[in-house]
Amino acid sequence: MLWGKQDFSAIKEWEKGIETDPGYTGNYYNAAKYYYLTRDKVWSIIYGELFVAMESYSRRTDEIKDLLLESYKKLFTDADMSKDQDAHNPFVTAFITVMNHQSSVAVGGITPGSLTMIRTRFIIEWF
Repeated sequence: MLWGKQDFSAIKEWEKGIETDPGYTGNYYNAAKYYYLTRDKVWSIIYGELFVAMESYSRRTDEIKDLLLESYKKLFTDADMSKDQDAHNPFVTAFITVMNHQSSVAVGGITPGSLTMIRTRFIIEWF
């Protein structure tokens, strides 16, 4: 209802919902869409990836997969990935640092193949 009224505080409710019931996919879906419309590149990717992992075969999944592709493009086409991000959040800083190391893969463009490699390298380096 808040989002329908263009009340941007709706994100607080979706994130509270994620904390309260991590298995409810609707909160991830809405949070991913919300952050995609902001300048934040990290959280649209995080929430989008989680949503797709949890709800893999629905119409909403197709929508979020497209959003993810565009989010990754936005992330890697920005010369300064940390621009417009929450610099005070250690998780966001770590995420950007690891993603910066994947820039060489993204040079040829973001495709399903390069995205698979970026994700794989990200996971290996993150852990």
